[in-house]
Amino acid sequence: MAEYEIEAGDDGRNPLSRRTHPGDPNAAVALPAGFQPWECWAWDQIATGKFAAMSRIPDEFKGGVDMEAVTDPFARVDGRLAMGEDGRATTVSSEAWPAWQKLSSKFLELILLHPTWLNAKARSGTNLIDAYIEDSLNLENEQIVGDFYCKNCVFSSHTSFANASVEGGLIFSNCRVTGNLFAK
Repeated sequence: MAEYEIEAGDDGRNPLSRRTHPGDPNAAVALPAGFQPWECWAWDQIATGKFAAMSRIPDEFKGGVDMEAVTDPFARVDGRLAMGEDGRATTVSSEAWPAWQKLSSKFLELILLHPTWLNAKARSGTNLIDAYIEDSLNLENEQIVGDFYCKNCVFSSHTSFANASVEGGLIFSNCRVTGNLFAK
């Protein structure tokens, strides 16, 4: 797991990238530099015990993406996945997903595994809806505290939970993994 510098207070990048630590009203935990505005928004939702519904992100956190330029060849409705006859997500192409619904595995690994961000959550667990995970997610041999709930998500690359210890639920509802999935 990578080491991160912890920034206190508002760093000016994004007012929602701060989360007051439940045990100390004067402390704040920001995402390190380099994360997208929509990941900062998702972190704020998760840190305050809410679902990070990436299709419902406010326009100001979409990072300047021109909404008129977003094309949708897969009949997405309100940013949600198109559903096949079997009731499963059918939109798995990266190009079909708006940038602000794409989360990096670096972001997920940070909020799922790093003690600083685990302790900053108002409740145990991470809840994602309508997210596209762009790169390999390797949680092999890791300890995941709390629930990890994903709904209508696509994991586009290698995803591993092999030998992971999950202290809660590992729940995938209507999700697709387009790469290899390892779980043991």
